[in-house]
Amino acid sequence: MKHLRVLGCPVFVFINKEKRVQSYKVAPRAKKGILVGFKGHNIYRCLIDGKVIRTSHLRFDEDRLIT
Repeated sequence: MKHLRVLGCPVFVFINKEKRVQSYKVAPRAKKGILVGFKGHNIYRCLIDGKVIRTSHLRFDEDRLIT
């Protein structure tokens, strides 16, 4: 039950190194989104920029909820 998280909480999804801007040293390494569901044991569904993506590389901010 450790893998269950609060739905609707803000998440920061890690951007793969291949998709980041390499020439800019302080380029963002994560995108902010909202947790909308689960897929399996450690795969989460997140809403980012109007698209739902599946990922396991993210960080949760369960103290704040999106209202």
